[in-house]
Amino acid sequence: MSEIACETLRNWNDKISQKQLVLVAEARIYTDAGIIGEVHDLGPYSFINTIPSANDSFPRPIRPAILARVELFSPGRSEIHPWRDSNFAHYHGGDYMDELAALVSLFLGIRAKAGAVNRLFYSPEDRFGKPIEYEGKNEPLLPITSGLPQIIRLGSIRNLTDIEILRDLPRSEIGDVNALVKAARQYQQAIWVADSDPNLAWLILVSAIEIVAERWSSEAKSPRERLETWNKGIFDLLLENLCDKTINKIAKALSNITRSTSKFVEFICEFYSGEPENRPREFARFSFNTENIRSAAKIVYSHRSNSLHNGVAFPRPMCEAPKILRFSEDDVDAVPPEKPTYRAASSAGAVWKDTDTPMLLHTFEHITRTAIISWWTRRRME
Repeated sequence: MSEIACETLRNWNDKISQKQLVLVAEARIYTDAGIIGEVHDLGPYSFINTIPSANDSFPRPIRPAILARVELFSPGRSEIHPWRDSNFAHYHGGDYMDELAALVSLFLGIRAKAGAVNRLFYSPEDRFGKPIEYEGKNEPLLPITSGLPQIIRLGSIRNLTDIEILRDLPRSEIGDVNALVKAARQYQQAIWVADSDPNLAWLILVSAIEIVAERWSSEAKSPRERLETWNKGIFDLLLENLCDKTINKIAKALSNITRSTSKFVEFICEFYSGEPENRPREFARFSFNTENIRSAAKIVYSHRSNSLHNGVAFPRPMCEAPKILRFSEDDVDAVPPEKPTYRAASSAGAVWKDTDTPMLLHTFEHITRTAIISWWTRRRME
């Protein structure tokens, strides 16, 4: 069965195929980031900077800083959505405006969500359009928290031209674009709730990686190699006590379990883009060498599985908002730590050693976002 393209790609391909222009729709994209620049004629899409009034209060309120203008073409829905068979692999629960907002969120690294379509233009001669409010979609609300932000840079200034990277979208494979959009939707949701529910944000960021890792899915590794990646301790124990033939049989039997961990870990190791530009002092840094990345990714995935299957939340130290450490009044350029800075921590009777808590949420957000963008950039080059 052929894969159905997401709305963003389908509509863009309809423009290229010179299908009939039905109407032009507008919707606001809400964010708490500062926005500069504009993008026009990105295929059928334009992103207009509304230049919202400056507000330096904390936390900065979300504002309709971007206007998305979309040319909508005749979809030929009898061909696009046949009812003969189930086909929903592309489905992510949102509409085309949600897809565009998610892509803005991912490529700019900001909180961004789309509101309802609120103006329609029915012809090129329609200068003013028709305001509407019948779509029934609620305006996005950012959960209010009183504590420190989990990802401090989300409210900084970003340039809309960063989404120009999407100009090659129509030349990409449907499966790649669908994976990108679904991962962007997961990333968008994760950073939206990061301050109010960091445990949920961890889970959704892991899912964002899994989506593109499944698409990339390097199958070069054998079941035996995946078993070693999944749990080196168990692998070494088997190696000491069993013959190779038995180990290979066990590895094959556990393949469905080890494969998901292996894909997640290997995708991160393959595509993460290195350390952030601004870093804290040495003692508060996460080591971005490949071996430590591999070890940390396995720990993160173990916490993810424990949370989903056993109801054990991500460790409290990994869910705490980072506190900027200043050692003098002149230390104005201090940045938050990338990992918990203590050897052990306790909460509600639970105890975690530092080996259980390799990084903070904002560090994993950096790894997730840069890895997904690196994967997409490589796919464009290919």
